[in-house]
Amino acid sequence: EIGLGAFCECTSLTEISIPDSVTAIGDRAFLGCTSLTEISIPDSVTAINDLTFAGCTSLIKVTIPDSVTTIGYKAFWVCTSLTEISIPDSVTTIGREVFVNCTSLDLTISSTHIHTYIDTFDDIKALYFSEQLLEEGYCSLFLTDKRRKKFPVKNVYIGTERYNAQENPDHIIFKYGYGEKITSVSNYVKRISTFANARANNKRFFFRGESKKHELMIPSVMRESKNAEAEKKTEANERKEFYLGKKEREIFFDVISERPQEFSALSRPSDILSKMQHYGVPTRLLDITGNALMALFFACEKNDKDDGILNIFAPESGEIKNCYSDTVTMLSILPRLTFEEKKELAELANEHSAKKSFSDELYENSPALKHFITEIRKEQPAFSKDIKPNDLLNSVIYIPQKNNTHIDRQDGAFILYGLPIKTQKGDMRSEPDINAEREWEYGFRNLQPMWLTIPHGCKERIRKELDLMGINESTAYTDLSRTAAYVAKRYGM
Repeated sequence: EIGLGAFCECTSLTEISIPDSVTAIGDRAFLGCTSLTEISIPDSVTAINDLTFAGCTSLIKVTIPDSVTTIGYKAFWVCTSLTEISIPDSVTTIGREVFVNCTSLDLTISSTHIHTYIDTFDDIKALYFSEQLLEEGYCSLFLTDKRRKKFPVKNVYIGTERYNAQENPDHIIFKYGYGEKITSVSNYVKRISTFANARANNKRFFFRGESKKHELMIPSVMRESKNAEAEKKTEANERKEFYLGKKEREIFFDVISERPQEFSALSRPSDILSKMQHYGVPTRLLDITGNALMALFFACEKNDKDDGILNIFAPESGEIKNCYSDTVTMLSILPRLTFEEKKELAELANEHSAKKSFSDELYENSPALKHFITEIRKEQPAFSKDIKPNDLLNSVIYIPQKNNTHIDRQDGAFILYGLPIKTQKGDMRSEPDINAEREWEYGFRNLQPMWLTIPHGCKERIRKELDLMGINESTAYTDLSRTAAYVAKRYGM
């Protein structure tokens, strides 16, 4: 393994041979190696991690083997001399801002099923896709800034045909992620029908309907307090307090203390969080659904003066977990930690994110890590202490047991949030700096959604169309009061 920042800012390094025995290259491993001109990655490596080659301004050629499946955040950021890269078919995910300021780059993507971000391609010279992409694949472009209107690359080729994505963003492989307007149910069904090929390849999609746009997609326990005057969204320290869930532990144990009988029969930490979320307790869960029409209903349900937003998630199979998952257990234990313990754990996880596990020395010297393991072993006595730090920084799709009618009716699932990550402050085109001040943001890079807009003037019409299909307030919710309201409205009362 080449560790975190192993050759960071080795400005005299001109070449390096990576042996086949290397299976992992840590974050920022070659960051700022300004004299490095060429590198070949062995086929024993499966991922190019965050900022691995960022700022290698003399790098001309990189060979990526078929073993690589993921290219991480800003992996080739500001590689201004890089002229060409071929992304093999094995790659399914390319992170945010990977090729920003690679102004000489001709980028070829051979993958026919790939998820990436619109800001991945900022400033590159040309982008080439396989012709097979049109026949059997898709390229999901996740929009990271909802204000953006144009695709960042003018010269896009699909096979040998040049396609101007800036002038015609409504292409089958580009149309998602632009806030495309949905005006009717039939319009919506037509749009999502393009997922059919992906479904045939066992790809799963999840949806979240929001009746109005929110600045951040984070769960309720991480949102700003409504009466907190001192906190400022723009200040990293304050943001970190909310992202860690400052009052999460108090809320969690208060609810259990008030109603212990409601939770005594639940054997898994994730089941406790699911039940709390169902009854409106602020948790680190965010509701989603596997039912596309149900999500459309939630996007149109209320706030008729605001446009609705429909988010579409296309996770990799490894990002979908059930209640038996160790990752789900770990993240579900976080509410039991104090704010200070979560802060310490977040710092450690960020610092050692490229490692396979926390070292024995860290276990001995970190009270927060010790307490975390102790709480996990209360639920799973045989749980190994070999926790992969990066697992604590990611959010996952959590599929709960359908043991209540609410989850069953809505085909409900959740995004289960981990700890926040640190990203470098400043403009994304500024030079990468290993020592720069870094901001906190949520580990949402692996689940960034595509999104569609529901114009506010179309909401009523869409609700009526959904009602004809049996999707309404009465069928979406299980409580009698909702059914009563629906029936009363039907008779104009």
